[in-house]
Amino acid sequence: HGIGGFYFIGRDGKLSVVQFAAPSGAPVLTLDADDVEENSVELVRRILPSKSVRLGYERIWQTTATGSTLLTEAERQRLQQPHLVAKVTNTLTGHLLATDDDLQPTCLLASAAASTEAARQAALRGQLRYVYRLACFTAPAQVKLGDVLALDLGRFGLTGGTLVRVVGLRESLTGGRIELEVFR
Repeated sequence: HGIGGFYFIGRDGKLSVVQFAAPSGAPVLTLDADDVEENSVELVRRILPSKSVRLGYERIWQTTATGSTLLTEAERQRLQQPHLVAKVTNTLTGHLLATDDDLQPTCLLASAAASTEAARQAALRGQLRYVYRLACFTAPAQVKLGDVLALDLGRFGLTGGTLVRVVGLRESLTGGRIELEVFR
């Protein structure tokens, strides 16, 4: 959560950083029912919408005790907390199980950057999301983490080129089969 994304070491040995975002844009690959192993599509997780997103920024690594006399009262109050907090609230009317997120510490230093990231995450978490697992037949090294795919599978509402983002990947380089976890 500290950077609003995830990192991984790719097949080429290079470190890659991908911002965690809703699937959008042109897909790198389209998969239909003929590309997916029969009965391999499964719902792994439902991610409930969030009523609010709270991000901690400008981390204080050593908080100050209450008895310090060299600081003003405002400085003392600020230094007793480990973070400043940027909060964005979603207006959710359609989902009764929406939750308030816990404070997520970040590596951000500026208030504007924290507010922008909180707004981006609130938009991402403002609706019910799903993670699916599926096994498909495709050439190895065609898909990497963070890629956007289009699915037309006729199950779980994954029809008509539904865009998903790859968040998990396990592949057999010799078998021509990969197992994907995708986020919608």
